[in-house]
Amino acid sequence: MASRTEILAELEEIFRDTLQLPTLQLTENTDAAKIPEWDSLNNVYLILAMENHYQIKFLTQDMQNWKNVGEIITSIEKSIS
Repeated sequence: MASRTEILAELEEIFRDTLQLPTLQLTENTDAAKIPEWDSLNNVYLILAMENHYQIKFLTQDMQNWKNVGEIITSIEKSIS
């Protein structure tokens, strides 16, 4: 199983590609309010990119509760374990 650090690095690449922000740096505390390009439409694209990358499907309940990247990592960990 991938570590949280490894997942964060993978998410950083997904976010950079999806949001077209090649120098974006994520932390577990990063949230949409800190990235103007992370709007509702791009959120859909991010979810699809993450699901495709990890070959998972997020639960709607989990997605509705996400407050930051750390919570996304937790959902990914649950899905790939």
